[in-house]
Amino acid sequence: MKRLIPAVIIVAIVLGLNFFSDCYIRNACASALSLVEQCEEEWLAEKRYDTALSSLRDEWNHTEYGLSFFVNHEKLSNVELEIKTLFENNDKMEKAVFHEHIRSLKVLLEQIADDTKLNIKSLA
Repeated sequence: MKRLIPAVIIVAIVLGLNFFSDCYIRNACASALSLVEQCEEEWLAEKRYDTALSSLRDEWNHTEYGLSFFVNHEKLSNVELEIKTLFENNDKMEKAVFHEHIRSLKVLLEQIADDTKLNIKSLA
C-alpha cells in the first residue's frame, strides 16, 4: 500500500501534464489556424491582409517558444518558413502560389495538433 499511493500520484501528475500540454498545443494551433483563415479571407476579398499576417507572425513568435517544449523543432521551423514566405512576398504573390502556401500552412498546423494528441500509436 505504501508503494501504491506514490505510484498513483505520479500517474496522476503525468496524465495532468499530458492534458495541459495537449490543451496548450491545440489552443495554439487553433489560434494560428483562425489567423491563417483570416488572412485568406482578406486576401480573397482583395483587401490588404498585412495586419492579419502581422498578427499571425506575432502570435506565432509568441507561442513558438512554448510549443518547442512539446513539438518537433523541424515542424515548427516549417510553419515559421511558410509564414515568412507569405510575409515577404505578400505584394507580388499570385493566387495559385498564395493558396499553395496557405494550404501548406493549414496542413502543418493540423499535423502538429494531430501528432501530439495521446493515442495508442504515440504510446508504442
